[in-house]
Amino acid sequence: MNSYEIAVIGAGMAGLTCAQQLQQMGYQVVVLDKSRGVGGRIATRRVGAHVVDHGARYLEPQGPLTERLIQILVEQQKLHLWSDRMAVLPADQSLQSLPKGSTSPGLPRYVAPSGMTTIPKFLATGLTLYLGQWVKGLTLTPERTWQLQLESNQPDCPETFTHLEARSLVIAIPAPQALALLSPLPDRVFPAESLNLLQSITYDPCLSIMAGYPDDRLQALESAELDWRAIDCPGDSHLQWIGWDHAKRSQAKAPISSPIS
Repeated sequence: MNSYEIAVIGAGMAGLTCAQQLQQMGYQVVVLDKSRGVGGRIATRRVGAHVVDHGARYLEPQGPLTERLIQILVEQQKLHLWSDRMAVLPADQSLQSLPKGSTSPGLPRYVAPSGMTTIPKFLATGLTLYLGQWVKGLTLTPERTWQLQLESNQPDCPETFTHLEARSLVIAIPAPQALALLSPLPDRVFPAESLNLLQSITYDPCLSIMAGYPDDRLQALESAELDWRAIDCPGDSHLQWIGWDHAKRSQAKAPISSPIS
């Protein structure tokens, strides 16, 4: 059985950041995720020659660690500031273009020209990762170690295995997925009060629409000289954001918009 000091379930931003911090402190860490790639809700889709972000649209400096990460990625030319030609659509529905180079209300926004998955891929550097591994169950042994029962989503993977052991466990996945793992555990292992807290977490539904346009429309749209590249909709109860996603990339093949409701 593969054995590690710490197993991190979830290869999203939280799981990868946690794993990197622990590994830098000297712990032997493994990261598992049911998906075929890292990033979680930071997702980039490639369709032919086109690239579009359909998860996180940008990265904001929301604390010292995020600020440091942004600084490193900017220095490595993986991120750049995206604040050119922004607009706001307030409650009265009158579009307000902001001065060139300014940002709409909030923090500066940084984007990755090659797709936002650049960020989790960078965070995954140097980590031991097992992707396509679905953690089906957890067991706390009498020796106080965790046994993880696994099922591979990639049966052709040469590193497929069914069990893994760890002295400590970090669960960095959405609450409904965490509940499926933790609810079967006895109360002495995971108290009912903690389970109730997880059950109280709710999510707002979100629909991300990626709209592509034919190549022959690109020149016409670019020549239209729109006053915006992205629109914030703080006054709308349904629509949150509209953006020309291709504007993040200097060599986009075709215009792509990504409204999110």
